[in-house]
Amino acid sequence: DDGISAHESAEYRVDGFVGIGNSTGITDTVTAKTSYRHVFLADNLAFDLYFMNDGRYSVADAVVLSSSEHALQVIGGKDQHAELRLDNVLIRRTGPKGAVAVARDSAVVARRFSVEGDEIKAHGRFDFDGTHAERDALIKAVVPTEYRDRLAQ
Repeated sequence: DDGISAHESAEYRVDGFVGIGNSTGITDTVTAKTSYRHVFLADNLAFDLYFMNDGRYSVADAVVLSSSEHALQVIGGKDQHAELRLDNVLIRRTGPKGAVAVARDSAVVARRFSVEGDEIKAHGRFDFDGTHAERDALIKAVVPTEYRDRLAQ
């Protein structure tokens, strides 16, 4: 099942979320407005971060150990425009290579963002300030002790 998901016009903020071994880590859809802070995702199957339709979403201070099919996907749809803001987010690919995907009908604004072992495919707007995530501080703040060795460089 989903780790957490917002549907329709749901609006919420989450401060502190761990999603391990789910079908998806975070999946938000339709016109939801969501905000996540202090997030750790690992060992999910289909998607780690999946945002779609006409919603407005944000993720901050997050680490994703991705072995899923898709680490991050943002997609709008017909006459829809999904928007995602990322701040201090580290995505580390641990499974087969995939892609961080931004569809043409969507936009991502990323600040302090790092992708390790995967590529970014942006057909939509992808604004990145060029600053990497605060890796060591993030690991200490959000990654459970038993997962930290998987982030060793």
